[in-house]
Amino acid sequence: RTETGAERQRSPSLGAGRVAADEAETAPPRDALDPATFVLYGWDAGRLRAAQAMAREGKEPLSSMGYDRPLPVFSAAHPPLTKYFRQIIAVVTNPPIDPIREGGAMDLSVHLGRPPRIDESLPEYAIAPQYRAKSPLFGTRAWTRLLEGGAGVPRAEHMDATYDPAGGPRGLAGRIAELKREALRVVRQERADILVLSDRRAALRRGGPERRLPIPILLLLGAIDEALVEAGLRRHTSLVVESGEVQEAHDAAVYIACGADAVHPWLFLRACRATPRLDPEEGERQGLAALDAGLARILSKMGITTLDGYRGSKLFEAVGVSAAVVDYYLPGITSRLGGIDLEDLHQDALERAERAADPALSHLPGSPDTPVYRKEVYHALQLAAHGGDAEAYARFVACVEEGPPVYLRDLLELRPPPEDFPAAVALGEEEVAPPEWIIATTFRGAAMSHGALHRTAHRAIAAAFNRFGSRSNSGEGGEDPRRDRGGPWAADRSRIRQVASGRFGVEARYLVHADELEIKIGQGAKPGEGGHLPAHKVTVEIARIRRTQPGVALISPPPHHDIYSIEDLAQLIYDLRQVNPRALIGVKCPAVTDIGTIAVGVVKAGADILTISGAEGGTGAAAASSIEHAGLPVERGLAETHQALVLSGVRGAVVLRCDGGIKTGSDVVKLLALGADEVALGTALMIAEQCVYCHGCAKGRCPAGITTQDEEVARRLMRPKAKGPVLALAPVEDPDGDEARRYEDARRAVERYLLALATDVRRHLARLGVRTPGELVGRVDLLGQVPTGDPRIDKVDLSDLIVDVRPQAPAAEALSRPPGEREAPSAFDRGLLEEVRARLAAEEGEADEADDEGQEGKEGEAQAPVVLRRRIASTDRAALAALAGEVASGRLALPPGGLRIELCGVAGQALGFALVEGLSVVLEGLANDTVGEAMSGGQVVVRRPPWLRRARDGRTAADSVAGNAVGYGMTGGALFVEGRCGQRLGVRMSGGVLVCEGAGKYAFEYMTGGVGVVLGPVSAQVCSGMTGGEVFLYDPRGEAAASLNPGARGVPLGDGAARARLEAVLRRYLRCTESPVAQAILEAAERAPFLHVVPA
Repeated sequence: RTETGAERQRSPSLGAGRVAADEAETAPPRDALDPATFVLYGWDAGRLRAAQAMAREGKEPLSSMGYDRPLPVFSAAHPPLTKYFRQIIAVVTNPPIDPIREGGAMDLSVHLGRPPRIDESLPEYAIAPQYRAKSPLFGTRAWTRLLEGGAGVPRAEHMDATYDPAGGPRGLAGRIAELKREALRVVRQERADILVLSDRRAALRRGGPERRLPIPILLLLGAIDEALVEAGLRRHTSLVVESGEVQEAHDAAVYIACGADAVHPWLFLRACRATPRLDPEEGERQGLAALDAGLARILSKMGITTLDGYRGSKLFEAVGVSAAVVDYYLPGITSRLGGIDLEDLHQDALERAERAADPALSHLPGSPDTPVYRKEVYHALQLAAHGGDAEAYARFVACVEEGPPVYLRDLLELRPPPEDFPAAVALGEEEVAPPEWIIATTFRGAAMSHGALHRTAHRAIAAAFNRFGSRSNSGEGGEDPRRDRGGPWAADRSRIRQVASGRFGVEARYLVHADELEIKIGQGAKPGEGGHLPAHKVTVEIARIRRTQPGVALISPPPHHDIYSIEDLAQLIYDLRQVNPRALIGVKCPAVTDIGTIAVGVVKAGADILTISGAEGGTGAAAASSIEHAGLPVERGLAETHQALVLSGVRGAVVLRCDGGIKTGSDVVKLLALGADEVALGTALMIAEQCVYCHGCAKGRCPAGITTQDEEVARRLMRPKAKGPVLALAPVEDPDGDEARRYEDARRAVERYLLALATDVRRHLARLGVRTPGELVGRVDLLGQVPTGDPRIDKVDLSDLIVDVRPQAPAAEALSRPPGEREAPSAFDRGLLEEVRARLAAEEGEADEADDEGQEGKEGEAQAPVVLRRRIASTDRAALAALAGEVASGRLALPPGGLRIELCGVAGQALGFALVEGLSVVLEGLANDTVGEAMSGGQVVVRRPPWLRRARDGRTAADSVAGNAVGYGMTGGALFVEGRCGQRLGVRMSGGVLVCEGAGKYAFEYMTGGVGVVLGPVSAQVCSGMTGGEVFLYDPRGEAAASLNPGARGVPLGDGAARARLEAVLRRYLRCTESPVAQAILEAAERAPFLHVVPA
């Protein structure tokens, strides 16, 4: 399991010849912070603050908005080499795992030293001495023990990873080659079992006779690892890195992915030990715990649970490093954009050394990079958004575009069309599509949830887009019913509604009021992680909409638990289309390595819209290192996606949308030329509403009141601005606030910004001779890379992004999808709907005749349901979903007694998807995965088929009658399964009643409400992450407690109110299923033993 720093205790030995690395000697006292040392290894004041925050909190700092600094290759700070590597993330297939609720599956343990040798001539393994450690990140004490050596323990050989700068870049390369040869000699001669690559001896000695600079230890590590592999010696030794450049878990992960078995972050530990007002030992323990948790999260993003599975994986992409350097020293890592080489790395080391040697250096300096949304930028945008200053938008654009490059697109310029292009002559602006048309067809509101934003800010954005005929995205927080069609806030309806892994508020009502449904696979700012809403933002209002508990933090699981492949994604697209056939179905994917291949699969799965979300985008809350290092720039992901779709012949089948730090007309037209049909705006809209980009969204300290859920703060701060963007801090005269005025002020501000941006786009289109944004899509021939005059930056090569693949496209685009994949309603539901309407019409006619004859039913008398009977086959998927959608939308009125559908056979996937009140389905047979998913009412009953009942011959052992993810995201209704279900029963259940007779692993994970009952055996990790509701586990052998997640609380059920609630549920279950198991429990002479599980 993953060990936290607080749990680092003495560990027992594993057997002969093995010594636990956690057994250690005394650690040195608190270290002094010498700024020269930190500068030499690429630290700045911000990195030091982050390290000491980890020491205080035991976790990586939480941040918000996004990373608004330049890419490392553009950075004036010239950061350490690991910062140039972006984490590769699993998307759709083999998705990320949940390191929080499924952390028990994570294993960071390492064994250092020569592994056991296997030889058929030996009677047993030849066991060599080994160290065992529960984490690859070594603290001071464990490191001291490792280096001490001695008889019967692994031998460590120290390799000095420094070089003489007098030799220049050639000297650097020569030193790496020298150390590589020495490593091979040491291993061949069996002089050591552990090779320690250390840059620690590079610490400056002012006035010393010799200056030694740290080698970029990542290159040395990659060179030695590859050489040992080629020589067949890699298993003969362990590679351990001792580096001062490790500032966060990302850096350690890069080393491990490139071959390191363990890492000693000596300078990071020095920073932790020197944390003010904190015991040095505690600071180190907490810092190591933060690195452990961060490392586990990075592994989990690729669906990897063990460090052994990650080591040497090369699961990174270089952005801004020369392909020649990467291919030679780190083969297997992708580098498509060129960038710095050994000469630049040598110069970086020299510059850091010169700054460190400056006698005037008295403290650690801050980053020299200028934030994108600095004060003059957001101030100018806000002036433009609130009117009264005609030149404000031009100043805003000038502030953004006149600075040094920040994004890849800043190296691209728009060039006049070629002479043979029909519209080669510039147009007058009046000849180009008007701004309102550009907004309606090209601009979309990015996904930002009500919860991350205050409802006033959220409503205003939606209303602004709706007024132009465009669409904005609800985010994953559900939607207030008042914003549905016909509701009092219908003008603020989010026309795009998101379906994310947390399934907050996802039910038929939510789905049918959308014009577009977006399946969020991930977002660019934190790919591989779920949404995060801190506890203080989960108010009663937010909890009601999301169907959760107030005051409890909400962290969505990284994967959708019903999507583990492209085929699963196709199924969810199909399910959603059945409920709302009028809506477009979109899929949002982060920009990651090989996104082109993924995109082709997504389109073939049936998506109408594909959103590529870039790393430049924002987020309400995420670990700061995830925001900085995960995923790829939007330009890189968009270009690859467009090219892959064109070459696969499916580009015309999908609308391609992108997001990622889009602010100006230049941003928009460059992304259109790279292949986007639409762009999504997020952060800039918040700036227009008075956001000051303080990164405090997750902390409840929003100085503009936009991201707070505190009503008093919102009333005090989010007020109409009479004269420019001056935050109102004075007390509010009206204590109730005037939400309508605040809403109107924010809406108008967003509208003005959208018009200014569209006008800016219009000017660019006119200059290019293009009448509409659609004519510009994919026109990479209008883009070219512009030289900056900076030799370092000009080594970046964007030629891969602007390859024109249109000549290579298939002559006719052909999209291969299974027949009926886009059919909605399905043949099964279409026939069912026809029969339902016919029966209801007949029932209505009979009722009219009865009225004429004076035979009205007695008032209050229960009405019998209308009953239909049909056979069902495994090819009939999402049965009743279309019926539920018709009822939820109001297009089908059910009779007073409801509608009961009796089925027999084997149901396909998603039986009863999004079922609503008034509908009841009884299946006598078997069912596939996701029975009752997203149901909000009604009743689903799955009974054993007659042949299975006969085969059991009266025995009561559970049979598997339903698949995985049964009841996923259900918010209401009743779901009864007479038999065993598969894994992930009741995941994200937030209401209703679910009963079955056995379940696999991870039952009732992340449960926030409702009642679950299991009348049979359950596998491990039950109720992981449970924050609401209650679960009853039948426990005749007293073994159920062993199946609970360590964070769940289970107690033997007594005779109180909980027992009464359980028995009422069991009696209802027995009536519906005639289950012999339930009957035996209810008729037993003694109270049946149950384990009652509630949130801890």
